Amino acid sequence: MNLKKELGWSRILFDFEITKYFLDNRNIIATINYFRQSRGINKKQIQKDNKISHATFRRAELNYFVDHPELIKKMATYFQIPTDYKEGIVQEANSHFNLLYTYLNLGDFEKMEYHYKQIELIKMTYPNSFFLAIFHFARLVYYVGSPLRVELNAIKESIEVLQLFRDDLLDVFIFLLDYYLLCYYSLMHDKINTTIYAKKIYLESAKYPSLLPLVLYQLSLNYYFINDYANSIFYSLEVLPMLENELNYNRALYCNLNIAICFERLNNTVKSKELLDRIFLYLMANHVPRVAYLAKLTLANCYISEENYVEAIPIFEELEMDRPSRGENSLMLLYCFYKTKEEHLFNALKDTIDEEVEKDNFYLGYYDVVLLLAELFNQNKKNILSKFKIAEKSFQAYGDSKIVDLLYKELSERKIISVS
Repeated sequence: MNLKKELGWSRILFDFEITKYFLDNRNIIATINYFRQSRGINKKQIQKDNKISHATFRRAELNYFVDHPELIKKMATYFQIPTDYKEGIVQEANSHFNLLYTYLNLGDFEKMEYHYKQIELIKMTYPNSFFLAIFHFARLVYYVGSPLRVELNAIKESIEVLQLFRDDLLDVFIFLLDYYLLCYYSLMHDKINTTIYAKKIYLESAKYPSLLPLVLYQLSLNYYFINDYANSIFYSLEVLPMLENELNYNRALYCNLNIAICFERLNNTVKSKELLDRIFLYLMANHVPRVAYLAKLTLANCYISEENYVEAIPIFEELEMDRPSRGENSLMLLYCFYKTKEEHLFNALKDTIDEEVEKDNFYLGYYDVVLLLAELFNQNKKNILSKFKIAEKSFQAYGDSKIVDLLYKELSERKIISVS
C-alpha cells in the first residue's frame, strides 16, 4: 500500500500529533521513565550509576531536562534507548496511527490490520524507544475494534505497559488510555468499573469532538457487554444521526444491528425483527458477511425468546455449518433440542462435539455448558446444580452470550438456583 497515495486520497479524520512527543526529547524522557518503573530502578540508582549529582538531576528534572542534553544522552545510553531515527519515521508512524483510527471509524478491519502491522514493524525496528507506547496504543485500537477483542490477556498487557507511560502522555492519549480501560472492564463484564469509567469518558469526550462518534458507539457496546441493554440502546440512538451525517453508513449499519440485538435481549422481539427486516433488505444489495452472520443469529435468538425453537434450529444449523469449528451455535442447538425433547438429535450433536473436544477444537468452557445441558434431560437436581457450578466459572468469558441468560432462566424456573 502506497502511504503517500493513501494520504493524498483518504479523508483523515484524526490527527493525534504523535510528532509532538519527539520535540525537546520528550520521547526519550518518557521511555526512560517507563524503563525505570518497569525494571524497578529508582532515581538515586540512575544518578549513582551515571555519576550525576542529586542537585544537578533535580534542577534538570524540574525543567523536564530541557537544556540538559548531556544528561538525557547518559540516561538513554544507560537504558539502551535510541536517540536517532531514520528520516521521516516519526511522521510515518503518525500517519499510520491516524489511518488506523480512520479505518476503525469506517469499520474496515483489513486496512486496520495493515496499518497496525506497519506500526508493529516500526516498534520492532526501534524496540527500546517511545514507539513501544505507540505500538501498544495501536494494538488496543486494533484488538478492541475487531473480533480480536476476545484476546483479553493481550489487551491487559498493553494497558499495563501504557500505565507506566501515563505521566508523560499528552492529554488525548491519557483520554484514550482511560477509554481502553473502560473497554477492558466491559469485556471482563466488570459492571462497577465499566459504569465508573463510562461516566468519566462520556463527560471528557466533549473535549475531543472528532472522536465523539466513535466514543459513543463504543459506549453502546460497553454497556451491551455488561448486559445493560437499555443504556446500550440509548448511546446507539445518540450516535446514529452523527454517523449518518458523516455518511458513515457502514458503522451506522452496525449501530442499527446493535439496537436490534439489544431489543431482542430485552424480549422486544417485534422491534428487533422490524430492524432486522431493514438490515436484511440492505444486505440483499450489499455484501457485509459479519453483519449478515450477526443478523441471522439475532433472528434465531428472537425465535428462542418467543419459544419458537423449530424456526430457530435451521438458522443455528446454517450458522454453525459456515464456521471452522464448533462454538456457541452448537450450544444453542443443544438447548433447542432439549426444549423440543429431541433427545436423539441432542445426543448425535453431543457425540460430534465430543469428537471436536478430542481434537482440542472446542473451548472447554463451552463444553462445561454441554455437560450441563446433558444433565437437564434428567430430573436429578443435585447433578444439575453440580454441573452448573462448574459451567458458571466460565460465564465471565462469554457472559453476554444468549445461552447464559437462558441457563439462568431455566435453572431458576426449575428452582435449582435462585437469581436475585
